[in-house]
Amino acid sequence: DMDLYLRAAGNALGLAALSVAPKILRAADALRAAGAKKALMTGSGSAMFAPFETAEEARSVAQRIKGDFACCGVHSPVPAGLEIMEETH
Repeated sequence: DMDLYLRAAGNALGLAALSVAPKILRAADALRAAGAKKALMTGSGSAMFAPFETAEEARSVAQRIKGDFACCGVHSPVPAGLEIMEETH
């Protein structure tokens, strides 16, 4: 259930990471401004991501922010590891 995930998902290191690297907030703001319901930080802040109901929604948001960041891609969970659907540098 995506709504439940969006309500529950978070990262305990978020505030600490923002104090050291405020650029993280720029990425989160860009994702939300482009249409993401929620932007989340991986681990200690090496990347930002946003979950979407469909790959089409994800591609649309990625196209809107492409060029603003060093790497922007659309990825999908797989049984083991990660499958790259599209990659833009």
